[in-house]
Amino acid sequence: MVVPILIVGTLIMLLIMIGAIWGINVAMARMVGDKHHVLQVLVETGQVPPEWSRPFQRKIARLTHSHADSAQIAELQERALRHYLSELDRLISYAQTSPLVDGEETRHLLLKTLADIRMGWQEKMQ
Repeated sequence: MVVPILIVGTLIMLLIMIGAIWGINVAMARMVGDKHHVLQVLVETGQVPPEWSRPFQRKIARLTHSHADSAQIAELQERALRHYLSELDRLISYAQTSPLVDGEETRHLLLKTLADIRMGWQEKMQ
């Protein structure tokens, strides 16, 4: 009687472990995939990825519809740009150290492109 309980318990623990490993793999693949998707959008367009701009666009639209003064809208736009630069800095750090970048020549080209994009966005703040 004890042996079947141990087998069932062991099987349940095994299934829990397999589920946890699968969940972690899915989460990591999504995190890495999202970063690489954003990198692709940045390199191809040089524009702020929709994932970053969507929340700010909604807030700006709400302020515009509520007839907020232009100073409030400008302040939100500046805050959005600071957020975009911060996110871009995180991606640059990721690109500097990621083993998933295909070789040093590609890494150098990617970092140069990201630095150029950052410089262009930074100029908009001034």
